[in-house]
This record gives sequence, C-alpha cells and structure tokens, in this order.
Amino acid sequence: MFQHQGNDASNLLSNIDTVEIKDNQIQSDFLEAELRHLHHKLNFLLQNNPLAVIEWNTSFEVTEWNSAAEKIFGYTKHQVLSNQTLELITPQGIRGTLKEIFQELLEKVDSIDSIHQNCTQDGKSVSCRWYNRTLTSPDGTIVGIVSMVDDITTRKQTEALLQEQANLSQLILNSMNDGVIVADEQGKFLVFNPAAKQIFGNGAIDSSQEQWSQHYGLFLPDQTTPFPTDNLPLAKAIQGENSENVEMFVRHPQATDGIWVMVNGTPLKDAQGKLRGGIIVCCDITQRKQAEAALKLSELRYRSLITATSQIIWTTNAEGRVIEDLPGWRLYTGLSKKEIQDFGWLDSIHPEEREDTAQIWLRAVETKQLYQTEYRIQSADGNYRYFLVRGVPVLNEDGSILEWIGTCTDIDRQKQAQITLQESETQLRQQTHQLEQALKQLQFTQSQLIQSEKMSSLGQLVAGVAHEINNPVNFIYANLIHAQNYIQDLLNLLNLYQQNYLHPVPEIQEQTEAIELEFLTEDLPKLFSSMKTGAERIKQIINSLRTFSRMGEAEFKAVDIHQAIESTLMILQHRLQTKPERPQIRIIKQYGQLPLIACYARQLNQVFLNIVSNAIDAINAKDAQRTTKEMKLYPSTISIHTEVDNTGLLVIRIADNGIGMSLDIQKHIFDPFFTTKPVGKGTGLGLSTSHQIVCEKHDGSLQCISLFGQGTEFIISIPIKQTFSSSRN
Repeated sequence: MFQHQGNDASNLLSNIDTVEIKDNQIQSDFLEAELRHLHHKLNFLLQNNPLAVIEWNTSFEVTEWNSAAEKIFGYTKHQVLSNQTLELITPQGIRGTLKEIFQELLEKVDSIDSIHQNCTQDGKSVSCRWYNRTLTSPDGTIVGIVSMVDDITTRKQTEALLQEQANLSQLILNSMNDGVIVADEQGKFLVFNPAAKQIFGNGAIDSSQEQWSQHYGLFLPDQTTPFPTDNLPLAKAIQGENSENVEMFVRHPQATDGIWVMVNGTPLKDAQGKLRGGIIVCCDITQRKQAEAALKLSELRYRSLITATSQIIWTTNAEGRVIEDLPGWRLYTGLSKKEIQDFGWLDSIHPEEREDTAQIWLRAVETKQLYQTEYRIQSADGNYRYFLVRGVPVLNEDGSILEWIGTCTDIDRQKQAQITLQESETQLRQQTHQLEQALKQLQFTQSQLIQSEKMSSLGQLVAGVAHEINNPVNFIYANLIHAQNYIQDLLNLLNLYQQNYLHPVPEIQEQTEAIELEFLTEDLPKLFSSMKTGAERIKQIINSLRTFSRMGEAEFKAVDIHQAIESTLMILQHRLQTKPERPQIRIIKQYGQLPLIACYARQLNQVFLNIVSNAIDAINAKDAQRTTKEMKLYPSTISIHTEVDNTGLLVIRIADNGIGMSLDIQKHIFDPFFTTKPVGKGTGLGLSTSHQIVCEKHDGSLQCISLFGQGTEFIISIPIKQTFSSSRN
C-alpha cells in the first residue's frame, strides 16, 4: 500500500512537475512574444521618429542609426555601425568638444544638450540640436549613450533672415530723416526712432513707458490755424482711422519758440484686420515754414517794387505764356488782364517787330540764356515807344525752365537819338563814298593824263626820231644801190687793166700789194651788201617805231595785233638781249589766226609795253637770286599766245617765269600808284592804266594769275568790234 501510495505520490509529484514545466513554457513563450511585440513597437517608433536617434557604446561606436539620421547626415546605417561616426559627421574643430560631452555622460552625467554644426556625407554643413542621454543596465551600469538630433538649419536661417530684416528695418528707421513713432492699441510707445527723438528732443519721451496722451503738452496748437484735440494724428491712428497731414507747432528743449512739424497717423492692423496700434510719421518743416514766410515777404516786396518802379516788370511760364497779372503792362498798354493772358501781350508789340521778337525768344528758350531785345510797345494812347527788354530764366533743379522774369525799360529818347545819329552817319558815309569815288576818279584821270602825256611824249619822241632818221637812211639806202653799181663798174675796169697790162710799173705793183687789191676787190661787194642789210634793218626799226607811236593815225581803227606786239618787242629789244649778269630772255610766240581788230591801237601798245616791261623786271628779280648754271638749265622766257575763243573774244596771254607775286600783292596790282619797285623805279600807274584801257576803253577784262616763285600770266580779253576780209598771220 505504502508502495502503492509511494508510487502514487511519485506519480503525483511527477505530474506536478510536468504541469509546472508546461506552465513555465507557456509563460516563457508569452513573455517572448510580448518582448517581440515590444521590440517591434520600439523599432517602429525609432525608425519613424522625426528626430535622428543614434545609440553609442562606451567606445563611441554607433550601435543604432535610424532613418531620420540617414536623412540628416546622408550615411546609411550599414556605413556607420561599429565605426567612429563622430569623426564623419562632426567638423574637426569641434570634435574635441563633443568627445568631452560624451566623456561627461559616461561619468554619471544624466543628460547634456548642445547646438553645433555638423557635416553631411556630401560635404554640406547643417545646424543641429543634440539631446544626449546615458543608457544604463538594470544594475545601474552605464552601457552607452543615446543621442536625439534635430536639424535646425532652416530654423537658424529663418532666424538669421528675420534678424537681418529686423536690423535692416532698424537701420532704415535710424537713417530716416522723418521721425517715426509706433504705439500699441493702448497708446504705449513701442518705437521712437532717432529722428523723432531729435524732433521732440532727446529724453523728452520714454518710448518704453509713456503714452501719447501724457505727452500732448508737446504739441502746441498753431495760433493762426488751430486744430481740435481729437484730430491728433496718433489719436486717430489708434482708433483705426487714417489722418490727413497736420502741421503742428512743437515744443523743443533747444528751441525757445519751438519748431514746426508735419504729422501723419496711420493705424496698424494684423493679417486678420485686427487693430494693433498706430504709427505716426513726423517731419520737421521749420525751414519750409520759414521759407514760406520769407517767400510771402519777398512777394510782398516784389509787388511793392512793381508798383513803385518806372519799368514794366513781367513774368511768364516756361513757354512765354502770361499766367499771372502784370499790373505794369496793363497800366502802360491799357489792355485788360484777360487780354494779356497767354500770348495776348504780343498784340502790344509793333507788327514789324513781332516775328524777330518771336525768333529771339525761341533761341533764348532753347539755350536757356538771357533773353534781350528791343521793340516798340504801343501805349494806351496809341503811340509806340522803344523799350529795352530783358528776361532771365528761373531753372528747376533738373535744369528745365520754371518761369521767366523780365523788365521792359523805356529807351525811346535814346533810341530816337540813336536813329538820328545813324541817319547822320549814313548820310556822312554816303558823302564820304561819293568823295572817295570822286577822288578815285580823279586819281584815274590823273594817272591816265600822266600816262597819256608820257605815251604822247614817247610817241612824239619816237615819231620825231623815226622821222629824223628816216630821211638820211632813205638817202643812204637809195645811194647805196648807185654806189654799189659804180664800184662794180670800177672793179670791172680794173680787171680789164690787169688782163691787158700784165706787167705794170713797179710803183703800181707796190701800191697794189700795199692795199691788198685782191682782198679789196673780193671784200668790197660784201661790204656794200652788209651796209644795205643794215640800212634795211634801220628802215624796219623806223617802221616799228612809227607803228608803236601811231602818230598821225585815227584813235580807233582796225589794226594788226601781231604787228603791234612786234613793235613793242622791238622797242624793248635792248632789255631782252644778253647781259653780263644773265643770258638772253627768250620770246616764245604762239600766234593764232587773227582778223584785223578794231581798237585804240596806241593805248593797246601802251598795255603791251607795260606788261612786257613788268615781265622783264620780274625775270631780272628772279635771275638775281640764281646762279649762271641755273639760268642756263632753266632759261628765262616770255611767252605770248593769241587766239579768238569760241565766244568771239580776242584773248592775248603774256606769261613769264619770273619771281611771281603773293596773294596780297595781287589784290592791289591794279590800284593807282601801287608799286613794289624801289623809289624811282616805278610809279605804280602802268597796270592801273592798263586795266582802265582794257576794261573801260575796250569793254574787256584784264586778269592776273600768279604763283610766288613760279611766274605770272596776264590775260587780256577784248571783244572783236569790227572785222575785215583781209587777215594777217
């Protein structure tokens, strides 16, 4: 039984043990399931936590790294596990500080919070707030550190931007010339910028404590333009109303009488439209008020001046329109204020001077310069008087014309005297001109008389010489023929004697040898031939002299121009020949086919003589500056060219390669008594008389073309008045 009981007991114990084991197993499975569920929840919370969660062991190695940490720093959990991650995500400069923080945590410090910069995998810098806590085992041993990290980069940037904007706003407020006062809805001052303090005086208002109502005593109503108390701009602003600009007279510690301030109030409302206070803007207008007062005084003085002065004072706008009353103009012209408005004032100006006045006005407006002119203004009685008109532009800051201010000064008496003087001067100038013309004509007449007398004397002399020489030359020339015949007969007779008497007596033989009879009989005919040639040359010279003098011939007749030119060259032949100081002057003739020309032959001979003589003088002046070699290489020449051009004019060109003339000299060569030659060498009448002969006597022209150092050309052009059937080359 006991055995059975013993067996039963054993079985019972065995069963009890089995039940206990099963219960423990169930409980263990339950706890394990609960732990897995708890771990799942913790892992879910860890991975979905918006803050980065990092677990560190005591060696500062990462044991946990959630997805938020990956997002902030860019490293995956696999990259940071069991690594010195602190060096990856922390700038080198603050690594020591973080290690000190972690070391303090390991030394029984529960928690340490900090803010510092961190590095991301791509090299960017982020601002982070770190919440560091220690991890302990059940027995209290520190086994690690858990850090929760919040990326506050955007927040820091926003705070920096807000601070920058606040600094900028404060800078703007501090730099504003206008005073700014901001109050809350109870009227407490929140902002009182430096300009406002300067306007009201430093220390006059405590912006952090006082209310506007306590400082109403600062504002003194303008005695001339009082305003009600309830119209104070700040009072209206904190009541939600905009105020108009109000001018106030304000007490000031440094101003005995105070200062003038323009004030404007505006309510401050939030985004929902709720009233949060008011803002008042103050501007010191003391100088403007003083300027306005000075301007009023100036205008009063100006009006008084207009009334007192004898001048007409006027003002217009930039375009010249009258926009203000002109009492002086109305009083003088008798026009009404309406009649002179705009450009009506022009009706008072004399019609002959309105256009010129308008042009002068437009130039003054364009150049923004002084407007000055003279014109006649019609008075109320209908008479015109001269006025000196001056106007000055008043300019804006940008340089544009704001208005014109001017005066009209009566100068009629002076103007009439000036007109009388001008008329007298005009009459005097006319008389002077007439006298000058008379003197000029007298000079021309005198020069013509001198030249005519000179040429007449020369002609008489030449004609007399030609006449006196002509008779003996004719006698010699006529007897030379007979003498030549007589001598030839004697020579023939002598030849017969020599043929028939071969042996003359010794005395004849000696005389024959003494006189060189053979040479004499051979040379004597040549001698007579030479004498005949000389006589013929003398006759030609006489004919040229008679042609040049034209004595006993009609004043106006048809002549051969070439013959006249040749006679002139014959007269001047001795000046053209070779001289010790220079070679012969070459004459180059280019004669055209000319008809007989109707002209004053003696006077044209005088023209040719003057021009060719001057050409010889110019060549001699140039040759005096040249060497013999230069004169041989570049010989001196006078060229004479004649033709009848296609207009029917006889054109004679006489050119030389002499010293030439400057432009200044060319302007005066035809003036009477003008000469460039030394005293005693020229009278200055030759070219003047020549010009008169060609231009006045023959209706032609005499031109001079010259280049200094190269030569001169005179061009004579005269119309062919009469032609004959016969012509000469």
